Amino acid sequence: MPLIASQGKLVSVEVQNDAVAGTDENYTSGLEIVISKWVRAYPSYATEYSGEEVHHPPTPGILGFNSQYVSKTTSVAIGQKIYTPSDLSETRYIPNDRPYAGWSYVRFSQEQTSTEQRKMVAITAGTFGPNSLAGDLQRSFHKLISSEEPRGWDHQIGNEIAIDLTLERESRIYRRRVASDYRFTLSSSQQATLGMANTNLKIGLVASLGKGPNRSEHASTRYFSRATAAHVGRDRALNGPLPAGYDSVRKSSIVSELEFGLERTMKFGRLAVSVTRRSRQSEGQTSPQTFGTIRYTLW
Repeated sequence: MPLIASQGKLVSVEVQNDAVAGTDENYTSGLEIVISKWVRAYPSYATEYSGEEVHHPPTPGILGFNSQYVSKTTSVAIGQKIYTPSDLSETRYIPNDRPYAGWSYVRFSQEQTSTEQRKMVAITAGTFGPNSLAGDLQRSFHKLISSEEPRGWDHQIGNEIAIDLTLERESRIYRRRVASDYRFTLSSSQQATLGMANTNLKIGLVASLGKGPNRSEHASTRYFSRATAAHVGRDRALNGPLPAGYDSVRKSSIVSELEFGLERTMKFGRLAVSVTRRSRQSEGQTSPQTFGTIRYTLW
């Protein structure tokens, strides 16, 4: 195996919410906590921003991973996502609108990063329905902040345990130094998820403009944008399992996203803030949705 140069642990907390757009509907909030252990294989941590090139004889890897990696990260995450219809005051079932749904999960993943590519494999297991505790959490939080009480959780998607497998790859396709020490990077991304909760195929482009080394403990600033399009085969948060007598919501087959953000790396951590615009996920959704993301990583 490649020589280990350094290793350590990371803790990351990510919060997503559509309050940035003044709404409280569809994908309304998400919370995820990630604990990671990373290993760097070389003294010089080469990335798309370092400008360094590393050469090392390849060794056997797993799942097609290129073992000529610069770093390897193993992570475990716990999280919850909450979905609601457009009218939180309605106590009756709302036909043709997104149903109430909660998805609480645990995810195990491994990621390898080389000088040109990042690969990730993840297994996610969790539950929908009352067992997810999403309804209890949202009602308690709205009461705490004196916000409108969501009154329709009695009509939420039922309990169902689900497991997903996700494979993801991101490859650098262009890099250029611009304006002093800034570097512009363009990468392509592909992601396939197959499972009981979600089945989709996603492709995208990631653009990044950064000053200083990326993905390190050194001070740096990075501006980024991500555009993706996904072909959706299954989305349990939209259509099942539904209580008897309820109609399934017809999902959109193609869902696109456009994200813009800023990431600031400091001495003891990294703060990332972004805004995402997501197209309609169901035919009953009247317009695209906007939500914000805040993620802080501590090492």
